[in-house]
Amino acid sequence: MQKSKMSVMNALYLPIPQSEINVNKLLEQNPFYQGAGGNSSTIN
Repeated sequence: MQKSKMSVMNALYLPIPQSEINVNKLLEQNPFYQGAGGNSSTIN
């Protein structure tokens, strides 16, 4: 499982907390974590 995540470059970066995105609308969530069901702190 870890090997497959390490092959995706976006998986190397942590997700941005949703509270930070709410404050700064210019931030965009890392595409790797966008499918986390709205909880950006969840790792797929």
